[in-house]
Amino acid sequence: MTQPRLNRPGSFMITRRATQRTFLFRPSSQVNDLYVYLLAVLSQKYGIEVHAAVLMSSHEHVLISDTDRRSS
Repeated sequence: MTQPRLNRPGSFMITRRATQRTFLFRPSSQVNDLYVYLLAVLSQKYGIEVHAAVLMSSHEHVLISDTDRRSS
């Protein structure tokens, strides 16, 4: 997995793919709801702000900012 790209201080564009590039994320409202819920829970837990997120069948793209400025 590649490291997150630093766009500006405290802001990251993250791309992650499913194991072995398989199509694990089937398009459905249940999968979408679970993904958005997990983003919300984790953003509160770790103090990040999610600006954009895209979940595709084999990977995801997320644009976040570290609101506590813990990253350099």
